[in-house]
Amino acid sequence: MSTKNEKQTIVISATSSIGRALFKKYAAISNRISIVGRWTHLLDELRKEHPDKTVTAMADITKQNETGRAIYATTARCNPS
Repeated sequence: MSTKNEKQTIVISATSSIGRALFKKYAAISNRISIVGRWTHLLDELRKEHPDKTVTAMADITKQNETGRAIYATTARCNPS
């Protein structure tokens, strides 16, 4: 369960260059981090670095409906009711 002081970060396109670097930076300072990317195997690799606080979702960021659905799914998993 999330508390008021927990930080949650969402990184879109986390499986390449800037997104990957942002994941590494924010994973060190966030309580929960959601990552969205096109390549499932790369998302899985990143999740292994911080398995207790990383939630992943696959989406092609060029497809708005996929990205929106992925963001919703990852935030819902980070903040269960």
